[in-house]
Amino acid sequence: MEKSELYNVKSAELNELIDSTKVELARDNMHYKKLKNEVRNLKEKYPKIQSFFEDEGVIELGKDDCKVLQKVLDIYLKMHIYEEEKIFFLGAKENYFYLKKLNILKETP
Repeated sequence: MEKSELYNVKSAELNELIDSTKVELARDNMHYKKLKNEVRNLKEKYPKIQSFFEDEGVIELGKDDCKVLQKVLDIYLKMHIYEEEKIFFLGAKENYFYLKKLNILKETP
């Protein structure tokens, strides 16, 4: 995908930019990568948890499954914090370029 300006994108392009930001996190941020791997390992170890997220329909969970589900949701919340921070700074960077384009910000020698 060619470089897009956030202030000049359609919602589909914005979603693509957000998805690419998550891919960057998984590639570049060791803490995020560790959390993502932990979720993958838990889903592999507990197939009902994987089904909970991927299948439609009712799934009966036992006590252990419920504990694992809580853990997975907690990890997802931690991952979401990393994602929000990355997206916030992406927006701040794009805002800087937008203001510069409008000649509101000027280069100082």
